Amino acid sequence: MFAIVSDIHANIEAMEAVLRDIESHGVSDIYCLGDVIGYGPCPVECIEIAMERFKVTLVGNHEEALVMGPYLFNKIAELAIFWTRDCIDSQTIKAPGIWKWMEGLPYFHQIENKLLVHGSPRDCATEYINPRDIVDATEKLYDIFEYVDRFCFVGHTHIPGAIIAQGRDPNSSDDSDFRYFHPGRSPQLDLAEFPKAIVNVGSVGQPRDGDNRACYAIVDGTKVYWRRVEYNYRKTMDRIFSNKSLHRELGARLEVGK
Repeated sequence: MFAIVSDIHANIEAMEAVLRDIESHGVSDIYCLGDVIGYGPCPVECIEIAMERFKVTLVGNHEEALVMGPYLFNKIAELAIFWTRDCIDSQTIKAPGIWKWMEGLPYFHQIENKLLVHGSPRDCATEYINPRDIVDATEKLYDIFEYVDRFCFVGHTHIPGAIIAQGRDPNSSDDSDFRYFHPGRSPQLDLAEFPKAIVNVGSVGQPRDGDNRACYAIVDGTKVYWRRVEYNYRKTMDRIFSNKSLHRELGARLEVGK
């Protein structure tokens, strides 16, 4: 049994709340799918926790932008990356170790039949897999699933759920090869029932599914349990509002989970 977290986005309040919840379930191994930094007000603190507590941390698009440059980022995200660089460089003693760790992060990790990436198995850091893809981009999904042996765990969209490659049932009127599982009412799924699935674990630090609670997943064999954790988002909002280098929108969205 292990936990998978993603998209912490320098939100120390959410990160600490999630770690307490993970500990309460007796889980020690934690894997992070990336985006420890970006958007939020406490990048160095979150990086230090990630370095100490996570078994593996992957490259997210914000780590990639931090190291290689925020190309194609919108202005709000770009400014947050530049400010994060300054925060790290201001830590005279810690900075070399942080940069070495950041530059050595892998793009993917395999745990038996489970592939872990940030965005997509065919473009690990930057490609989005959205719930609407089962309707709007089925050809994209056919190609992406070619990269998946059995199960793939992602983040990036900040929206928890699963896209299941179900295969067509000749006795069913449903002619779709894919279906979407939303964990809202029943936040658990047994992957053993399906030939392939891509599971989004949600976002710790900036949920975007209309629920402002931090989100992550516990994986026990083939079973996935999504966890929602309340945290002091107003404290994070206030930190952002008082920071002239971070746009107010990054704080305001935490209240509504969008």
